[in-house]
Parts: sequence; C-alpha cells; structure tokens
Amino acid sequence: MSGSRWVLFLALLLASCAPTVGGFLGEVDLLGVLPGSGTYRGPEPLPQVAESSLEHPDYRVRDEAFALLSSQKRSADASGRGAGPEFMYLYGVYHAASGDYGQAAFYFNSGLRRLAPYAFDRQGRDIWLYGYRRTEAYLQVEPVKAVRDARILMRFAAPPVQGRMPQKLLALELLVKAQVRTGDYGGALDTAQEYFKAWEELKGMLPYVQGFYSFYRVVLERAKALEGLGRLDEARSVYRAILNSPPKVPVESTVLKEAENRLKALGLE
Repeated sequence: MSGSRWVLFLALLLASCAPTVGGFLGEVDLLGVLPGSGTYRGPEPLPQVAESSLEHPDYRVRDEAFALLSSQKRSADASGRGAGPEFMYLYGVYHAASGDYGQAAFYFNSGLRRLAPYAFDRQGRDIWLYGYRRTEAYLQVEPVKAVRDARILMRFAAPPVQGRMPQKLLALELLVKAQVRTGDYGGALDTAQEYFKAWEELKGMLPYVQGFYSFYRVVLERAKALEGLGRLDEARSVYRAILNSPPKVPVESTVLKEAENRLKALGLE
C-alpha cells in the first residue's frame, strides 16, 4: 500500500472509531473526542472558500460561496480522496447562517467524526470549535442536547488567549441560553452568575466589542430567566439596565430591540 493510501486508510479508520451516542456513525460524543491531540494531516484537498463569505448576511454572497464550496467538495469526492473535516465544518457554517440548524448540526457532527481524535484541523480550527458550533445549532433544534454539550465544552475549554473570546465564557453563555430554552430558569440564573464572575476575572484579556456583546447577551438571558420565574419587577429592572447601558459600551442592536420588546410586553407596573 502506497504512503498516501496508507495515510488515507488510517484517517478513515480513526474517523470511524470516533465515540458516538446512538450507535455506529451516530452522534459524536464530545466526552469521547475532546480535547483531542495533534493536527489532522489527511491528504484530501483543502477547501478554498472564506468562512466569512459562507456566513455573510447577504444570502446572495452566501449562496455564491456555497456553490463554489460544493464544487470543490465534488472534486474532492471524485478524486477518491473524499472531503476532509474542514469541508464538513464549512458546510455547517453555511447552513447555520441560512437558518437550517438541523443540517448545520448534521455537518458539524460529520466534521467532528472526521477530525477525531485530532485536536486541530489543517486550517487551524480546534476540535472544540466544531463541538461548540454543533451545540449552537442544537440550541435551536434540540436545546436539551445543547445543555448537555455546553457543560462538556466548559470542562474542556482551553486556557484563555489575549484578545480572543475565552472558550470558557463562550460555553457559559451557551449554557445560560440553553437553560432558558429548556425552562431551567433557576439553573440559568446560577450559570449567569458564574459567567459574570468569570467575565470579571478575564475582562483584561477580552476583545472589547465581542466581550461586551457577549456580556449583554447573558444579561438579557438573565432577565428572561427572572421573567420565567415570575420575578417580573426584577426582570423589568434588568431590561431597563440593558436599554440604559452607557453610550460608549457596545451592545448589539438585536439585544436592545429584544429588551425593549420584552419590557413593553411586561407593561409598566
């Protein structure tokens, strides 16, 4: 067997052995594949499409980028080498940006299966990110699974890096959202407090805009949890705090709009 064929065979064998939930080639179990080790070195062609184009807010840009990505994947498949985990990840990005979260979860899961047991793909993505993006998709379609996997992501978060959003904060934010979605409002309040404590400890390392965007998204989820518990006066107070955030502090327009709408729905009492 030639060297390239042997590498391909080994990569396929390792992928088929990725721990799964629900049987062979089922849902990849994050507990079994995180944190991984080493970098995937399969011989398959790499995709040549920018991730930013695949999640562009203009669907025309997204669709054009996806058409190119699909063409490259067909070429990779036709070559007999198949498509590597990077293709699966980027397919997931496109479907998530297009609102097809079930398909997004499917492709992120496929990427996890192809990448395991490695820690990084050939374009530098951490296998943790594959799991995170699958959990984001689950949040929209199977929030109970999102709760489960957000906890695992917290456990395997990498050490923080200056100027990047820490994996721990991303996982905590995702867990708060999932707990609100599943009606675990008390748990969401506890997780929000854990998030705020971690945010305070890490704020010197955070990217300014992304850090505050994340912070206020969690504040919004905290208000929703208070509302879910019937603590309406407290919820109103938190919604008002979002709307009255300091002028120089960045808050996403979607967060401001939702806080305004929910405050109106609660009335002025």
